[in-house]
Amino acid sequence: MTLSQKHLFLFAGAGLAASGAVTMLLIYQGLQPSGSSDSALLGEDDQQFELEEIHSSPKLVMHIHAHIAIIQDGREMVVPKEIGMSSELWKDHSLDEFGPSSGLIAPMHTHDTSGTIHVESTAEREYTLGEFLGIWGLDSAGIIQVTNSSGERVQDYWNHVLARNEELVLEVSGQP
Repeated sequence: MTLSQKHLFLFAGAGLAASGAVTMLLIYQGLQPSGSSDSALLGEDDQQFELEEIHSSPKLVMHIHAHIAIIQDGREMVVPKEIGMSSELWKDHSLDEFGPSSGLIAPMHTHDTSGTIHVESTAEREYTLGEFLGIWGLDSAGIIQVTNSSGERVQDYWNHVLARNEELVLEVSGQP
C-alpha cells in the first residue's frame, strides 16, 4: 500500500467517524426536549414528561383557555409561569383528581407568563376563578376588584365560572 493510499484511507476513516459523530449528535438533539416551557417539566418523582402527551390524552374531556391580567398601582404585573405545575405555585391540591396527569399537573394551570389559564380536565365540570387562585395560593384579601373584558365588575369573583376565551383583570393591592 502506498503512502497516498494510506492517506486516502486515513481521511476516509476520519470523515466516516466525523459523520457518525454528527449523526449521533443530531439523533441525540432530536430526543431531547426543547427549551420551551411547554416541552418538558420536572414532576414530583423527578420524571420528565411531555405536555404534548398529556394534551393528547384520551382522558381529557375539557380543554379551554381563559386569560387574566393583574394590575397593581396602575401597572400590569407578570402572571407566573407554571402555576399548578411547580410546587411553589401549587398550594391547593383538592382538584388533583381532575388533572390531566395525577400529581404532575393541576386541572387549571399556566404554562408561561402570558396570563393564559389552561383548564384541562378529565371531568366535565365548572371551574371557578377562586379555585384557580386557590391552586396558585394567591391571597384574595389583596384583590380590590375583578373586571371582565367589557370593563364590567365581576361581583362574586371567587365563584365566577371561567369561560372559554374569557378575559379578566384583577386589580390588587400589595404583592400578588
